[in-house]
Amino acid sequence: MAAALALGREHIIPCMFRSLLQKTGVSESQAPIFHFYLNRHIHLDEDFHAPLSLRLLNGLCGDDEAKVEEAIEAANVAVNARLAFWDGVLESINKNSFQNKMQTS
Repeated sequence: MAAALALGREHIIPCMFRSLLQKTGVSESQAPIFHFYLNRHIHLDEDFHAPLSLRLLNGLCGDDEAKVEEAIEAANVAVNARLAFWDGVLESINKNSFQNKMQTS
C-alpha cells in the first residue's frame, strides 16, 4: 500500500497536473479555482507528500529485496489502474462531446 501511495500517486500527481494545466489551454483568469486546486496539489505532493511517502516506503522495505520487488509490483499495479481510470475519463468525455455535437446538428 505504501508503494502504491508513494509511487502510484504522490510522485506522479505533480507531473500529471502540470501537464493538465498546460494542455487544457484554460487560463488562470478563466478558471482560478481550478488552477489554485491543481497548483496546491502540485506543491503539497512535490514538496511534502512525495518525500515523506518515500521515507515511509524505504523504512518499510529497508534492504529486503523481496519487499522491494513487491513494492515495485504494487506501484506498477497502481500506475496501470490510474492510466485505465484516466483513459476511461477521456473516453467518456470524447463520447459525450460526440453525442452533444450529434444532438445539436
